[in-house]
Amino acid sequence: MCRAVIVLSLAAIAMGQEDFFEKYSFTKVMANCFGEDVYYDYLAKVGIAQRECQQYPVSSLHSIDYPYYEKLGYPTNAGGYPIYSQYPSQYLGNTHYLGNTGHHYGVPQSYQQYHYVKKRQVEEETPAAVESPKQPFFDQYYLLDSVNKIQASLSNYTCTLHKLGLIDEYLNPNPTNYLEQYNQLPISDGLKKDLAYGINHCVQLTYCLPLERLKSPLPLNLQYLLMAMKCEKETRVDACFKEDLRKNINEFDLSLFPEDDTEESKLNKLSAIVMEADSINELEIL
Repeated sequence: MCRAVIVLSLAAIAMGQEDFFEKYSFTKVMANCFGEDVYYDYLAKVGIAQRECQQYPVSSLHSIDYPYYEKLGYPTNAGGYPIYSQYPSQYLGNTHYLGNTGHHYGVPQSYQQYHYVKKRQVEEETPAAVESPKQPFFDQYYLLDSVNKIQASLSNYTCTLHKLGLIDEYLNPNPTNYLEQYNQLPISDGLKKDLAYGINHCVQLTYCLPLERLKSPLPLNLQYLLMAMKCEKETRVDACFKEDLRKNINEFDLSLFPEDDTEESKLNKLSAIVMEADSINELEIL
């Protein structure tokens, strides 16, 4: 058991380092693409929005068996709801109901960043003659703490996006606001065009997918939002890569392409060739 814990700890440390370098690399790419002053100013706005969202309690993102919390000793109110998962008195945005469940799926608020104290019930001493049943390594308290962390993170994430004007009160991406922000940036028209194409492409593509078949416990509108935001991030990287090619187009011999190709067409083909050639190692079946 001790060996398993050590292995899990080392794996977590390695993954943490990998996440750090991945985030660092992404930040440098974005700063080079948009300009350091522009991008770091944007990061500052994101940070302010996140801190503002931290002043609100966590909003429920999906149905939870609340009476189960009370059985485990978590603090609940008179209605049996955990006191740290209620909606604020003034709920941000409109409320959206799914079917007749009565569950609220509006814009989740943010959260106080702390871990909830586990209250383990004191078990009576088992007679020495009776062997105690083997307990799971990851018990119910670990799972509940994980649920709380996920719910708090998603709540803060959606609240921040709403404060930045990137989603509406029903967690739908707002392409119009994206385009307005792009047009205000001191970047090339080509980059603006590619960024606009990216967000529109992601919204149209994501909402065509039958995500309900995944049977995720998260609300469907939240699933669509998470997938759309992941797509937007990827297309933003693609647009920045294409912009870098645009700035260094003279470093490539384009005689391979037809003479009547437009510059935009050549850029698209060049981008596809370079990116696909570098990702051949992903063509692994096993």
